[in-house]
Amino acid sequence: MIFHTVTSFALNNLQIKDYYSYDKTIPLNAEEILKSEDCRMTQYDLFFDAEDGDRVHGVLTIPKMMEPQSDLPVIIYFHGYQRSASGDLVVHEIINFMLNREKKYAILALDARYYGYNQRVDRDMLSVNLIEDRADMCKTIIDNRRAIDYLEQRDGLDENEVFVIGPSLGGMLAAVFSAVDERVKAVSLIVTGGNWEDIIQQSFQDSFEPLRESLRGHYEVIPHLLNIVDPCVLSNLISPRYLQMHNAIYDSIMPTGQELFDSAKYPKQIFWYDAGHLDIEAYSDTIFTRAFDLFDGIK
Repeated sequence: MIFHTVTSFALNNLQIKDYYSYDKTIPLNAEEILKSEDCRMTQYDLFFDAEDGDRVHGVLTIPKMMEPQSDLPVIIYFHGYQRSASGDLVVHEIINFMLNREKKYAILALDARYYGYNQRVDRDMLSVNLIEDRADMCKTIIDNRRAIDYLEQRDGLDENEVFVIGPSLGGMLAAVFSAVDERVKAVSLIVTGGNWEDIIQQSFQDSFEPLRESLRGHYEVIPHLLNIVDPCVLSNLISPRYLQMHNAIYDSIMPTGQELFDSAKYPKQIFWYDAGHLDIEAYSDTIFTRAFDLFDGIK
């Protein structure tokens, strides 16, 4: 995998396509291992080879059906910052919510690079090394593109009905992923924003403090390094597929939700909740209902 140097604020579609391209001929060598099973669902640990040779881990949840159904649509979930496919409470809430609905979905969550199965104490996706951070984000997005390749090979799942959900940093990755992979039908983002320069300057996320100190006020370098992984830069590519956003009025961690929404083309919708970044959880049922209603209605 080659990570191209990004030296311009403006990126054309060819540059974006090239940056997120990958070799689809590299075998996945996929393996599913039974993780758990009950009367409602079966969960598997999914492993497959990344393009760069690492081993990708995810959790695949398959609901059990009372009556036979055609191939299941799939939700790809991008976990939150410093969480994992197994350790993100939001995805567990989404699974339980889905199981109580009439229409069922398979749900696939992958570990982002250096979290979960491949956790490394010396690496974090929000560090002072923006070039490494950019590469980790790109690798995570390509891992999820290869996950759709896996869906295309697996019986029982409909690779033509792929939807995406992501909160916070996971939502930023989910937005970029949905922009660069046209197989995604719609995406629902939770407490997500864009414009890395504004986020790094304004966010109360503690992980940004060492970066702010190292930049010494030179925030103008951020677009040169991170525009290629900035949802505000790529969001127009999601259209004509649907973008849905759920944002908190008092969000001090991800304060740029409106910027992301404004940068995107229609069809799009945004909902604002009387909450902060973390206590938006109080509105989970409303958020999930709106997300699943959107997915249910897309043909």
